[in-house]
Amino acid sequence: MRAREAAKKDQLRRRHRLGEFPLRHHHRLTDAVKAWTKKYMDWIQAHVGFAQLALEATLAHDLHEVEHATEQILQLEQAIRRCGNIPAAIVFNEVRSSGRVTRI
Repeated sequence: MRAREAAKKDQLRRRHRLGEFPLRHHHRLTDAVKAWTKKYMDWIQAHVGFAQLALEATLAHDLHEVEHATEQILQLEQAIRRCGNIPAAIVFNEVRSSGRVTRI
């Protein structure tokens, strides 16, 4: 559970980094797209681009890091479910509501 909690914090930091990067370079998201949905990720990949290779490499790296964090969380949740001694839905709901593990 602690690893999942740490992974969620990492994911949030990575999302913030990726979300701020296009804004610093005057790429604005339309109101029709909600942040961190598939549509949002597709928008970043399709509409945010840079002429400078360093900026493009930074964007690609940040995208990869967000995707990696999401995959890591899914793997940790699967591992928790395999443990079987704690109903994963109960634990995940407690973590979501409080932002931290309150009971195991």
